[in-house]
Amino acid sequence: MIDERDGTPRFYDINGALSNFVAKPLEVLGWDPHERLVDALEAAIGKVIA
Repeated sequence: MIDERDGTPRFYDINGALSNFVAKPLEVLGWDPHERLVDALEAAIGKVIA
């Protein structure tokens, strides 16, 4: 993912924050990482196809 604040690429382990060890992970994060991952993948695929 690209950090919108400073343009730095960031790597995020979706499984870590959404594991069985975190109660209410989406509330803890405050956002759904799956949505951002899909958006990033679609953008990357669109660049390759275009």
